Amino acid sequence: MRKVIGFVLAIIVVFVISSSVFASIPSGYSPQWSNIGSVVSSLAFSGTQGSAGGAVDAKSGASKVEGTLTVYKRSGNTWVYVDSDSDSTTTNSYVVLSVEFDGVSGTEYKSVFEVAVTKNGIEETATKYNYKTCP
Repeated sequence: MRKVIGFVLAIIVVFVISSSVFASIPSGYSPQWSNIGSVVSSLAFSGTQGSAGGAVDAKSGASKVEGTLTVYKRSGNTWVYVDSDSDSTTTNSYVVLSVEFDGVSGTEYKSVFEVAVTKNGIEETATKYNYKTCP
């Protein structure tokens, strides 16, 4: 049940962020991707419960969409792996991922969302980063 709630929250956050991201792009400008339609990611806390989300949408004609969402926490000068989720599809034009984790108050966290979209045999990649300190 917790994973389902996290997934639904991740989807909501991703769509809210994608609306605000594209609303902030000045008129006449758009990302210069050939295969990727959009990539959005988020990292949030509710108390010390952390939630990361990511979504990638491929442009029409894509043959493969892949994504990996990884969460790290800062320990001194290094980033330590916390958890991850990944998916790949050849039947849908999108991938939506979420990771839930227990945070430690005062610790900085980072989410890394890596995506790849293949169209006409050409793979295009993108990476999004989010940083947040657990309250």
